[in-house]
Amino acid sequence: MSDTIGAALTPEEWAAGSAEFGRYTVSRYQYDCEDGGIGVELQVSSDLAQKDWSHAPDELVHAAAALCLHGQPFGFTQDDVTTILNALNEGAGWYGVSGDTLEELKGIMVRIEALLPPLP
Repeated sequence: MSDTIGAALTPEEWAAGSAEFGRYTVSRYQYDCEDGGIGVELQVSSDLAQKDWSHAPDELVHAAAALCLHGQPFGFTQDDVTTILNALNEGAGWYGVSGDTLEELKGIMVRIEALLPPLP
């Protein structure tokens, strides 16, 4: 597991709600739903809008995942990263977590953090 997964979007892309990857652009439009939830429309330029994403650049899929998960009740938050970090720093030894499991937790934390907007 690599500890060097890059952020899905730059701070500027997060602010714009969109990102460009070569000939592809992915944009997120958020709106309030009647039931109080948050609706998200993900728009992708080029032929990917009508086809499967099996040939999409990895960076585009990573950005699309981050944009879709952001602000959703099933998405990730900075609190999730903090919880894992606290478990690694304070509780892992206490609960007998070590070795491969610690590395797996670190990998999960890195992947989640890469899907989140930067801290203010």
